[in-house]
Amino acid sequence: LKIDKSTLEILEEFETFMSLKEKYPDVGKTVIFSVCNGNKKSYKGYIWRYRDKKTNKIINPIKKYKN
Repeated sequence: LKIDKSTLEILEEFETFMSLKEKYPDVGKTVIFSVCNGNKKSYKGYIWRYRDKKTNKIINPIKKYKN
């Protein structure tokens, strides 16, 4: 999920990383995974998260990054 940092509104949803990469070829896989897993706060001005396919809930990471 691509989420607005200010409003927390979901702006876009991607089924796979490859579908995200097709639309945004300059996006780095490692960086997106780092944000989704809590190692970074955001990337390119957005919050990135996974959605649980079974429950449809947004998965918030345990914060690991340093402020």
